[in-house]
Amino acid sequence: MSLCSLLPVTWPPMTTEARGLRRKRLERAWIVLGLGYSILRVFVANATVKKYGVNIWAFAVVEMGSSFPYSLGTARVVARLVDKSYRSATKWGMLAGICFIAPETFIVITGERCSRRHPGRCHRMPKRVYEVIGVVILILGSLAVWSVIRKVRRVRSLETRAPATSAER
Repeated sequence: MSLCSLLPVTWPPMTTEARGLRRKRLERAWIVLGLGYSILRVFVANATVKKYGVNIWAFAVVEMGSSFPYSLGTARVVARLVDKSYRSATKWGMLAGICFIAPETFIVITGERCSRRHPGRCHRMPKRVYEVIGVVILILGSLAVWSVIRKVRRVRSLETRAPATSAER
């Protein structure tokens, strides 16, 4: 039994307009949080993979550029799954998935480059960096999928629960 099931439902069911407005607000908040998280990731990349030849400014562009569509995509996946609009959820999920792996893909591709000015100086990333990137993708990807499933279930259960009447209280 969850805490939500113990609380009385005293508000009337949301209208379609109110639900849409609430979704827009949540979507915007999620995007802002995603952009903040991306800024943090740029600082982490600067401290860890810059020494392997990764251009941090280019990484920041990829990270920040993929953060907005990723955040929007995950928010829309949840909304579409709640509405049982599976085709649309699949499209948004594919966008989110591509944007999710774009920054790590950039690191893997650019971390192996040799300097044009100094052809003898290559910044080869050790195998350990690839392993860490793989583990990060696996853990964060799993958490993202689990979070989406949890949110969809929670919203569906709240929407299907009938409001309490005065006789039930």
